[in-house]
Amino acid sequence: MMRRFIDQARSLAEDSGAIPVWTYGFGDASDATSFDRLPHFDGERYSSDTKFPSGEYGYLMLNRTGGHPGKTSEQASILRWTAPEDMVIRLTGLLERKSGRGNGIEAIIRVDQRDVFRKKLVTGSEKSVAGFHSVKAGQAVDFVVDPLGNSNSDGYRWTVLVEQRDASKKEVIRSWHSAKDFAPPPP
Repeated sequence: MMRRFIDQARSLAEDSGAIPVWTYGFGDASDATSFDRLPHFDGERYSSDTKFPSGEYGYLMLNRTGGHPGKTSEQASILRWTAPEDMVIRLTGLLERKSGRGNGIEAIIRVDQRDVFRKKLVTGSEKSVAGFHSVKAGQAVDFVVDPLGNSNSDGYRWTVLVEQRDASKKEVIRSWHSAKDFAPPPP
C-alpha cells in the first residue's frame, strides 16, 4: 500500500510539473533564514541520514503527523509550506507533546521569515492559530520546532492547515493539510 502511495504521488508530481508546496527540513531556530532539506526519505519519515537515529543529529525527523527536532536549537525541525501564488492565507494547527520527560519544545510559525506565533510546550496540546497573512508566490511559511537545548523525549505531533481565503477572508478557496498532503520527495 505504501509503495502504491509513493508511485501515485510521483506520477502526479511528474504530470503536473508542480513544485511541491511542502518541504521537510531543519535549521537554526534563532535564524529565520536557516533551512536545509532533510535528505533521506524511508517511506514513512524524512531524516538526516540512512542511519536512524543519526550520530550527529539524533532523532531529527519529520513524518506525516509531526516529528522530532535534532539535538540542539541549531537542528530544529522545520516543515515548510511555500505559496504557489499570491494569496491571503489563514494558518491553524494542533500541537501536541505527550511525554512529561525533558524540558519541552518551542513551536514557532514564521511567515516570510517573520515570527507570527510562538509557544513553549512541556506537555499537553495547544492550538496554533496564526491568523491571516498575505503571501507572494514563492514565500515560505515555516513551522519550526526547537528542542530548547535538550532533545530528550521531544517527539511531537503538529498537524497544520493552510487555507487560501478570498478577499473577504470568509470563504476558503482551497487548503493544504500537512498530514493529508504528506508525500515522498519528487523524482
